[in-house]
Amino acid sequence: MEEHRNLWMELDLVEMMTFVGCMVAVNSLVFVLCGALELVERYDLFSDRKIHKTAAKCEQPSVRAVVIHMLKVHYIIQPLGLPLFYTLMKWGGVRFTAPGPSWLEIVIHLAMIMLIEDTCFYWIHRALHTPFLYKHVHKMHHEYKQPHSWAVEYSHILEYTIANTFGIFIGAVLIHTHIYTFYIWILIRTAEGVDGHCGYNFWFSPFRYFPFRPGSDVHDYHHSHNIGNYGSLFTFWDSICGTNISFSNYIQRKKMALH
Repeated sequence: MEEHRNLWMELDLVEMMTFVGCMVAVNSLVFVLCGALELVERYDLFSDRKIHKTAAKCEQPSVRAVVIHMLKVHYIIQPLGLPLFYTLMKWGGVRFTAPGPSWLEIVIHLAMIMLIEDTCFYWIHRALHTPFLYKHVHKMHHEYKQPHSWAVEYSHILEYTIANTFGIFIGAVLIHTHIYTFYIWILIRTAEGVDGHCGYNFWFSPFRYFPFRPGSDVHDYHHSHNIGNYGSLFTFWDSICGTNISFSNYIQRKKMALH
């Protein structure tokens, strides 16, 4: 009983509300990035970097419907769930107080968190492509055959909670990182998610230079062909498990067609 009482005493209401506010603010980056990419699409900028030169042959969700869905998730559902995640992170050993992390610690922890998240995402995402889970949960996200930036968080609430959120938080808990490092991680993961769904292979995207990640066409292929490429930040699990063979063959055929 004494141990349980001490766990509850560790919680700080002001700290919790600060965490909720910071997370809502940091996650709002998705609207800034998606809005900027909407302008790129509307004014036909960087057309030479566009992955699909023609419009999708099937009907896709409207931008308006997706934005409404994202607003509900970000400003209603997420703030209600964040106190629980704060509690789990606090009890799990994430540091919320001074001293802050050194730059070396931030870099090392970010690398570790990315590897953990990519592993979790790969296996959960692969499970979501089993018949039952795909039909009842993941199919919503795959309404986009040619994804654009707004598609990044257009998903079933169970997928958003388990596939998207679990992997993002668990790494921070396992390595007892500092909350400042975690906020930086959320910014990186948000930007990477938008980049992976944007439908463009921007030469200046920093994520093109991540190990084992050749560009946005990796995840774009997953949407257009609905097969393989289950990883998030990297592709090493796909390479190990052979779930990127179809994509590799597709790239080879494209290269041969150019010669």
